[in-house]
Amino acid sequence: MKTLYKSIIIVVALALVSTMAFGITAIASDDTAYMHAVWTTEKCRDSITYQGVEYKLLDGDVMPLNCRDYEVEDGLMYITEPDKTSTKDSFCAAMSFDGNFITTDIDNNEITYRELMTATAADGTMEVYCKADIYDSIAAEINAGIEYTDYGYVHPVVNEEQKTVENNFYYFSDEENDAIKKILSEVTPVETKEYPNELIWIVNIDELSDNHFFTSNSYDIHQDNNGTYFLVKGSEKSYIKYEVPENMNVIFDQIVEDHLANTSIYEGKR
Repeated sequence: MKTLYKSIIIVVALALVSTMAFGITAIASDDTAYMHAVWTTEKCRDSITYQGVEYKLLDGDVMPLNCRDYEVEDGLMYITEPDKTSTKDSFCAAMSFDGNFITTDIDNNEITYRELMTATAADGTMEVYCKADIYDSIAAEINAGIEYTDYGYVHPVVNEEQKTVENNFYYFSDEENDAIKKILSEVTPVETKEYPNELIWIVNIDELSDNHFFTSNSYDIHQDNNGTYFLVKGSEKSYIKYEVPENMNVIFDQIVEDHLANTSIYEGKR
């Protein structure tokens, strides 16, 4: 099974590229294909209303878990003034998978979907809105300092009934969380300036807050030809890799099992 890792990832990557191309075309041509929200108060960017639910702007640099990418078409949203409906002068946004958050990558500038596709992250900073009914507790958590205690990852799941591919989140068990923490605290990492091409990438995992609302650091799980696992964290300048002790292989087999099983199904349904 280990020899299939690279081919599986390539297949998924090609599928995602196809989805992205379709999504961009649809956005540019169809105003009604995506969720339409409005600014709760005209010319005010502090609050968004979607289907009667208010989302309030959070103060703080946070990343919601399950935050959809702009290339994932089913999460795209356009925001207009209360009396408008066209995407022509709309504000681009995306809703998180759990529906608790709306995020924007363009910093308080109205922009069309077509223009968004040629924009870069440097054009603005991400702003996060959360449901009004959880705003006070979320704001208090941010002010107190979010504690990141758990890990997990997103993987595709085939919906046989709907004939679609959806995203699901795998949350680590206490044993799996403890294994990651033990490695990061006890294993001496090796730093390299080049991407570790000698390793086979398996899955990206995210560090999660205790309530699973937010994510922070992320790591890649790799494996070499001898079956040794590695945790790898990249930055703009280097890569840091932690070798997983052999006595933890069973736990890591368990961690990646769900991802590999679902990815294999996804491959077969293309």
